[in-house]
Amino acid sequence: PRLQAIYHLGAADRIRLAYGLHSQQQVLPVYLADSQGDAPLLKAHHFSLAWHRQWSDAFSMQLELARQDLFDVPVAVSVNNPFSVLNITDEWEVGNQKLTFEGSGRNYSLELTLQRYMNEDFYFLLAGSLMRSRYKAADGVERPTRFDSRHTLNFTAGKEFKKQKGDKLRTRGVNLRAVWLGGLPETPVDVPASQLAGTTVYDHSRTNTLRQADYYRLDLRLYVSKSREGRRSLWSLDIQNLTSRKNEQYHYYDVVQGKVAAKKQLGLIPILSWRMEW
Repeated sequence: PRLQAIYHLGAADRIRLAYGLHSQQQVLPVYLADSQGDAPLLKAHHFSLAWHRQWSDAFSMQLELARQDLFDVPVAVSVNNPFSVLNITDEWEVGNQKLTFEGSGRNYSLELTLQRYMNEDFYFLLAGSLMRSRYKAADGVERPTRFDSRHTLNFTAGKEFKKQKGDKLRTRGVNLRAVWLGGLPETPVDVPASQLAGTTVYDHSRTNTLRQADYYRLDLRLYVSKSREGRRSLWSLDIQNLTSRKNEQYHYYDVVQGKVAAKKQLGLIPILSWRMEW
């Protein structure tokens, strides 16, 4: 269920207060690992308070304060294991451990969004937020989740240049997207244990106590389309990670070098495509 109340302060301003109770089904390995046999859905109370201002037909601003309180969260049965599904990015991370649904979590954020809708062939969207994401496992200790970036900043903009000649329309366009995320939490590598095992072993007694470097990425898209009655062709060049920055993905124990190393994400990725529509 979801409840929402909107109060108009005038022609340009409105306040929105909302509450929702949401549930989410988990991946199959979570239910196979259920130690109780009566697995509930993960649930969350969502609260939000927002102020929206419409400066013009093409330009608006929104400031939103939000909070989520999660419960019935699958966590490891053992109090010595800080595992929670709130940290997983792939179902294989569940493994063969036994789970209970007594974990919890909370997220809260303050987000500012400035948006110019497509007007005179130009648009942009700027969104920044301050946020925290925390969870509790079976031991009741509150820790940052794997996704607790603390701050995010996203900027997207685009411009089109159109030329009409008879029944033919040629459009040239450019889109730019920039992302800045705070460094994500990470569990440190247990070097002595990794040396003995000959593979990476993490120190789960210090789960999510380290921080990766901040994440930066810049994407560029150039395109040309030609349209006439009944069909349209589109050439586009997408350049992902324009600056070829290799952000950190995770750290592991390199058995060859005998030390902890960083796994990097991919650098610049160009994608050229052509599409015909009828």
